[in-house]
This record gives sequence, structure tokens and C-alpha cells, in this order.
Amino acid sequence: MGFQAVDEVRDRLRNMKCIKEHTLVVLNHFAHFGDFTHEKICEMENPKGYEVAYDGCSFEF
Repeated sequence: MGFQAVDEVRDRLRNMKCIKEHTLVVLNHFAHFGDFTHEKICEMENPKGYEVAYDGCSFEF
């Protein structure tokens, strides 16, 4: 799934009331081809409200 598809699925889930505006959405399993480092993906996707996972990360609720 690419970045555009992630946005589409998030929007569909919101429209279906499966998630809310402030639901934590975590991206993982992105290939790091070319210039797509973890930092670059964070720069692109954090402003949209996504968190970007990395090996060993964890979240507390």
C-alpha cells in the first residue's frame, strides 16, 4: 500500500465511523527505496496526523 492508498483507507474508515479524527494511525512496513528514510517518511506523513513505526517502537495508551 502506498502513501495515497493509506490516505484513502484512513478517509474511508473515518467516513464509516470506524475511527475518529484523532485516532492514532501508525504506518509501518514501508520500503526504504531511494530517499525514503524513516526521517523523510516522518516529514511527509506526520503533518497528516500519522505516526511512523520503526523497528522496536512501542506506544503507550
